[in-house]
Amino acid sequence: MLSLSRNVGQILRIKETIFLKIISLNDLHVGFEITGGGFEQKEICKIGSYFMLDNEIKVIVISVRGGQARIGIDAPVKIKIMREEIYQRNNDGTEHSKFLKQSIFTKVINSFRT
Repeated sequence: MLSLSRNVGQILRIKETIFLKIISLNDLHVGFEITGGGFEQKEICKIGSYFMLDNEIKVIVISVRGGQARIGIDAPVKIKIMREEIYQRNNDGTEHSKFLKQSIFTKVINSFRT
């Protein structure tokens, strides 16, 4: 099982076409928006509960702490799961990728100025 921490607004990309976005969270629940790959739905899960995607991908809410949700993804090894910001960084040429690179470059430059 893959375990990742996510904030509200952050996205996981599953199978390159399914987008799993954290849309809300509190001490007991996490709200998800699932789009792409034939999905267009929202789910709300309690800590310790899960939902299924394509009958082979289990999305589990492990914990919520400090404004972050710890999410577990249990899926066959053949299924790619990637944080959206990493996917964008690895796919040069997209506007979002250029923005991320520029943003990272700006942060590095500014860190030397302080």
